[in-house]
Amino acid sequence: MYIPLDKKFTWLPREVIVESERVGGKIESTDIVLIGLKNNLTGHILPHPISNFIVKCYKNNQLGPSTQLRAARIISMFLNYIYTQIEDEDDEDIEKKYSQLEGKGVRALELQHGADFITYGTYLGRNSETIAYWETTLTRFYNFLKEQDLIDQDPKIRKTTNKKGDEILISPFGNSVLDIERPNKKQDDYMTTLKDFGENRYDLVKLFIDIARSEASEIALGIYFQFFGGLRVGEVVNLTESALKPKGYRGTDSRSFFVDIDDRQEKLFPNLINNKYNQVKRPRIQYIIHSNLLNQLYEAHDSKLEDLKLKRKLKIDDSLFVSYKTGVPISGPNYAKKFKRVKEKFLEELRENRYYEDLEFLESLPWSTHIGRAVFTNFLIDQGLGIEEIRDSRGDRSLLSAIDYLERRVTRKKIKEMMEKIAKKFGGGEDQEGELDSNLSLKREQNIELYNKVMSRWREY
Repeated sequence: MYIPLDKKFTWLPREVIVESERVGGKIESTDIVLIGLKNNLTGHILPHPISNFIVKCYKNNQLGPSTQLRAARIISMFLNYIYTQIEDEDDEDIEKKYSQLEGKGVRALELQHGADFITYGTYLGRNSETIAYWETTLTRFYNFLKEQDLIDQDPKIRKTTNKKGDEILISPFGNSVLDIERPNKKQDDYMTTLKDFGENRYDLVKLFIDIARSEASEIALGIYFQFFGGLRVGEVVNLTESALKPKGYRGTDSRSFFVDIDDRQEKLFPNLINNKYNQVKRPRIQYIIHSNLLNQLYEAHDSKLEDLKLKRKLKIDDSLFVSYKTGVPISGPNYAKKFKRVKEKFLEELRENRYYEDLEFLESLPWSTHIGRAVFTNFLIDQGLGIEEIRDSRGDRSLLSAIDYLERRVTRKKIKEMMEKIAKKFGGGEDQEGELDSNLSLKREQNIELYNKVMSRWREY
């Protein structure tokens, strides 16, 4: 049975610790980043000689492990991309850009292959800063291959020096003949934060919440409300026990969960002078996507609150998200700090388990608590909900915010489909007010019917 090259092998970076003997017999440990080739059939990973690129161009230049690892991730992505392109190239293609690589390996690499990878990154939605870093890394890589006599084509990389006297490599990918598509820098200002968890959003959100249960259990339920109900931070911290409807709005449906979002600052935060980060933007009844995971989180949170009540530690009656140590309601800024701790542990977990492509995406732009509302929107898009349904689900007054997400997802999907066809043939934001404002509110019966479309995906959690 034929197994495609990109299914049989995977390039990936590995960070290893080695011990070496220094002068005087002292043994020292040091981190080394290698590029390995994994045989997906056996699970074996072997270090590849191409790792010398990381050693020579990064480690020997005193660049830290994180910088070495990022470069190794980019080169691994590039080589995996090459494998995929080799498989996608049809036998009848007139211009065979990739087939020769199968027999000759990296020696047959040409600048056009790197240019195609840069364009590929653009179509994945990477911003201009990320793509520029890819280009810098590829420039170093091609220069390394030429200096080591490992490549046939001369990339003709020019060199200069900066004011400090350091050697600077000038990218060879500016050649117009290469026909590279780069991100529009004007869009960078618009997309200043990450709007999604990417294609693996389902598994990543589950992992994020699992980490929250151990790292910041006080807000784990709130994080669920954000990812599966689209709540903002201010809306979460203003919730009370009585604001939760864990058996539906009428209290008779065990598979429904509503929250009554309203401004309760005077009750919950009477001593705070600045309540800027505790505000509720739009009071409403919000439906939360139901799942077994939600039941677990709610029961655990409710049990902890009952324990605090028995110990008379709950400072304000009916408060929901409180510090388990002090019993004081958690404010917006404190919630954000706890969320940040979960995020750091989450990224660390991805790094330790070698989920480098997800990590590359999640580190491409900054993100914080609002990512939950953005991912929730993408969940709804995944289920085929229309613009008006998404607007109602998010509690927006305007269609513009929903249109923003739809346009980006649809455009990216169409571009990706187009690129796949070409390869085979040829080789979240803030709500906006505007003219589309509507006074339509989310009716309870409509809400239940609407979310029946999306609930089934989460039954197993």
